[in-house]
This record gives sequence, C-alpha cells and structure tokens, in this order.
Amino acid sequence: MEQFVRWPGYHHLPSNGIEFERYVATLVQDLGFLVYVTSESNDFGADIVASDAAGERRVCIQAKFYGSTLDNSPIQEVVASLAHYHANEAWVVTNSSFTDNAIQLAKDNHVRLIENRILNRLIDAVVSGNTDRLPDFYKGTKQVESKEPTHKSATHRNSYYFDPLIWE
Repeated sequence: MEQFVRWPGYHHLPSNGIEFERYVATLVQDLGFLVYVTSESNDFGADIVASDAAGERRVCIQAKFYGSTLDNSPIQEVVASLAHYHANEAWVVTNSSFTDNAIQLAKDNHVRLIENRILNRLIDAVVSGNTDRLPDFYKGTKQVESKEPTHKSATHRNSYYFDPLIWE
C-alpha cells in the first residue's frame, strides 16, 4: 500500500470508480484518518485502509461508484478484507444506496454503510469545517468507545460498528 494522491477538491466530482476511490480517500483523510490506498487489482476486498491517529482503529473501506442500488457484493468483499489488513472496522461508501439484503448483511457482519445521503453530509461537514457535530466514529482523531476492547481480528468485532443509515 502507498499513500494516495489527494483528490483536487470537493467541487470537482468523480466520474468513475477509480476517481471515486481517491475522492473517498481524500474525505477520510480530511476526517482525521491516516489513509492508504490498495492496488487497483488484487486489493483483497478493500480499496482504502485507514487508521486513526492513535493507531487503535484500522478501517477497511470499499468505495463503490455506482449507478444503481448496491447488493451484497461490496459487503462480502470488505468483510473478507478485514483479516488480510488486520482491521477491526469495515465501511462501504457509495454515491448510491443499498438493497435491503445488503443492509441486513452489513448489520449481521457489523459493517458501517455510508450511502449517498450520509456521504453528502460528511462532505458538507468537511467543506464547512464543521466536523465537531459528526459522530465520533467518523473521526480519525477521536477514539470511539465500545463495550469491549478493540480487537485486531475480524472475528471479534462489536455490534457498535453498524450504522443503520440514521444520522444521529
């Protein structure tokens, strides 16, 4: 993995999947995470791997630039990536939305889903410089408390990682 080249700004929107990955990586970095992108092929199910400032959270992110509703595939891919990248969180970020089956699979596997509506709110918060009101799990500079200690294994995740697509 190598550090990525930042997207040139939020006013310039991506037009394909590779650009969207870079766009999402830039957003995640602006949320306070250390960001690395994986290779375009053989990425083991994650497009982006992000770590918090303390190095306690490691997030595998699958970024999907899609014209229709996403099914289970990206959730399956990012769950498979957790062990390979020694991550303890999984996110799927899209410019679209998710099917009911994808939402259920994400819930069952503790995957945070960030669909278009939430993505736009995250972008607005970063652009306006008003990230203080974001939930801490979106911030790489704040430690997120869980009921149990954070583990480096994909098999020991807590249910708090699932975001039911509700902005609190």
